[in-house]
Amino acid sequence: MTGVAGHDRSVSALRWRSVEVCAGGVLLCRHFWAYSCINCQRAIPHVEAWDQRYRGAGLEVVGVHTPEYAFEHVPVNVADGTTRQHITYPVAIGNDYATWNAFGNQSWPAEYLADATGQVRHVSLGEGDYDGTESLIRELLTTADPARTLPPRTDVADDTPTNPLQSPETYLGSERGVRSISRVRGRRRRNFSPPTTTPPTRSPTTPRRSTSTSAVRAPSPRPWAASRRRSRCPAARTFMPSCRRRRLSRARWRSS
Repeated sequence: MTGVAGHDRSVSALRWRSVEVCAGGVLLCRHFWAYSCINCQRAIPHVEAWDQRYRGAGLEVVGVHTPEYAFEHVPVNVADGTTRQHITYPVAIGNDYATWNAFGNQSWPAEYLADATGQVRHVSLGEGDYDGTESLIRELLTTADPARTLPPRTDVADDTPTNPLQSPETYLGSERGVRSISRVRGRRRRNFSPPTTTPPTRSPTTPRRSTSTSAVRAPSPRPWAASRRRSRCPAARTFMPSCRRRRLSRARWRSS
């Protein structure tokens, strides 16, 4: 396992069997992440704040970058993503998934807290519950050294989405796309290629379609009929599908 240049101090502490604590610390936090993961991007400010606040108290944070996509295997891309997200704790590149599989991890992001004896004391999968994780960090640090005075808690806004109407993340493609409107019939693999020709583009001198009042579509010849149909059956308009509502309203209007 290699480290990201400038972020690879004490990467040898990633040996999961011995769970050795980096630089003589008393608590080790392993952070599994991927630089293009939006969930990880929202969690990284909290992990970075923990490292900055409790590093002197015995906490050692180590990031384990485990790629999900092909472009995330490139070390240069990982280094750029690490710098772009202002990460200062050591980052190891786990392209072979060895550490990921050793922990049996299945989530981006994920935090594993191990105490001074090497025992994993807490696992946090996904976003959220940052206050709970920080409370356990403080508790474990105090247990390891009761005479140590801890700094104040961090104050980082929690940007975990909570709106139930917000669209969840999805994947493009027929194999992993689960929230698309249209599905590939039979879930067969299909190959697509770009078109051989492209439609001609409109030149800047081509006049646009007129938007004057003379070009506006004329109103319906029977506007009173549509309004009467809408007002004949309010109950049907509220509780029935649109196609059924139109047929029922028209039938009642004709029979009146």
